[in-house]
Amino acid sequence: MDFSLCTHLLLLTTREKDGAIPSSRGGAIPFGLATGLLLDLLRERRCRMDEEQFIRVTDETPTGSALHDETLGRIRGADAMRFASWISVVHERTKKLLLRCYEAPVQEGYFRHEESRVLGLFPRHRFPPETAGTERAARLRMAVEAAVAEPASMDEGMLQLCALIRGCRVEHLVFDQRVRAQAKEVLRRICKPDLDFIRYPEELHRMLVVAAKATRNIIVDQTSVDASG
Repeated sequence: MDFSLCTHLLLLTTREKDGAIPSSRGGAIPFGLATGLLLDLLRERRCRMDEEQFIRVTDETPTGSALHDETLGRIRGADAMRFASWISVVHERTKKLLLRCYEAPVQEGYFRHEESRVLGLFPRHRFPPETAGTERAARLRMAVEAAVAEPASMDEGMLQLCALIRGCRVEHLVFDQRVRAQAKEVLRRICKPDLDFIRYPEELHRMLVVAAKATRNIIVDQTSVDASG
């Protein structure tokens, strides 16, 4: 399975000039990667989310991705939980989630991994983009902007990516200033609970709404914890 959503999120948010790992209050990117793994499994029909937002495995066939298979196995071996709960579980229990999500795009030649130590003690990871990564990120950014301009043309993968961008609240990292306000409004309307913008299949629409809302709420809650701590 392609690490599509995780790779796309990293391509869109990793700092180009020095490969700094995306960071923000509330750990938005790691939570977004956890959401991305779940959305990948839903899109590939390995799992299904019911009307009450519970996630259940529907196809145990290995995906070919160790990280996705680990997530699938975790869902299969646990009691049924709602989507929002699984975001937290995947985020908390997947060791080195952020670094592991970089493995596939590094192997594909989009980033190179540079490791050093701050003060000789604390490990620091950077992922400067290779030329292929810079080019793919530019093409992806253009594709997302084009999709936002014509939202009726979005396929399921692009809709999921837009929900992920909104959920992580990283529109400022993805969209140029000239289109950012329009893009944020389109993403907001795509993920609205009432389906009055574009007609999607009910199950797909529920997935977009739940993914965006659950991710945003977790990040807001975590930001509050960080601020109080």
